[in-house]
Amino acid sequence: MHSAVKYIVNELNKPPYNKRFNIVSFDSLSSEDLLQVVSDVLGELDASHKVDLRIEVPEQTIVRILSFLRVLKYRPNSEISPQVFRQGLLNGDKHIIHPILEWLLKNTKDLQKRAYLGKYLVKLEIPNEILTDVDIYNIYEQYESLVENFKAVHKESEAIENSGVNINELRNDLMAMENERDIVIKRLEQMSRKPKALEALTSVSSGKCIPHDTDNREELTAFIAQVSNSIATHKNRMMPLLEELRPLREEAANVSAEYEEVKKNYDRTSAILETGAEKLSQEVSSLREEKLSTELEIGLLASKAQIARVEIQRSSGDTGKAMKEAVMQRIQEREKVGRALKEQHKQMKDSQEQSVRQKLLWTNLLRYV
Repeated sequence: MHSAVKYIVNELNKPPYNKRFNIVSFDSLSSEDLLQVVSDVLGELDASHKVDLRIEVPEQTIVRILSFLRVLKYRPNSEISPQVFRQGLLNGDKHIIHPILEWLLKNTKDLQKRAYLGKYLVKLEIPNEILTDVDIYNIYEQYESLVENFKAVHKESEAIENSGVNINELRNDLMAMENERDIVIKRLEQMSRKPKALEALTSVSSGKCIPHDTDNREELTAFIAQVSNSIATHKNRMMPLLEELRPLREEAANVSAEYEEVKKNYDRTSAILETGAEKLSQEVSSLREEKLSTELEIGLLASKAQIARVEIQRSSGDTGKAMKEAVMQRIQEREKVGRALKEQHKQMKDSQEQSVRQKLLWTNLLRYV
């Protein structure tokens, strides 16, 4: 345990955390401060977890951390039950939090990727009774389709990244070869001008201004031949480079275009998936609230009816008879409203189930068309 604490302190003192702990100060942290450290570490994996716990409700903090740990696939000790783990996290128990911190800090790079993918690949859990709503069912189908599309695009993107073709290196190689080509061309141009100057010099040397010298003329002719051979040699060396450069340039253009297209598709799918998940979550929350409101209203009517029955039992005499009739009338009206609400709720549910069944029948039929 001491070695684990030492490792945690050393890692937290490094960037990007820069906590300036020592073993004593870390060990003396309160439960709230210890949870804040966990939240800070999670915040480096996903910016949405950079939260000041002083302004967050404790239950929300626990739900948020537990949900993210599930996305990261953290597995506590098998001897610890889920209830004990949750309660220990809520209480800031060192025996629960220290292993979490050690695991997070040892696997930061892998967890960053897992956190990013989990944002899109961890499916929303929708109760079956809510999926009977046709609109919700359609949105959820679109959501699942987007998740599968995201998986395919991400797999394709990883295949390109792991194919061994480094676009930046390829571009650098092309630039280096083009620079070498330019240097060779300039040298050829310079050397091609020298023979002309030497030929002019030779012609001048044969005139009246310069004494006739056969040896000098032969030397100049030999030098011109040497320079011409050098130019031919450089041209021959340059041709394979140009031939090699052409397919590399085409390959770089194709890989760059493919990479940009995959990246664009990847970003577009991520944005659509995030929007769809948010819309689906809002629809589910709205239906849950509507269902809860209906159930509360039915329960309230039932409670009022029960109270009215008690009042009837307590009533007596003529006054009690009149009161009894009035109360009975109110009971009948409320029971009538309650039956109407239940019938409406049943019709809505039957209609939704029928629509879902009809959609599935059409979907299966279209597969055989």
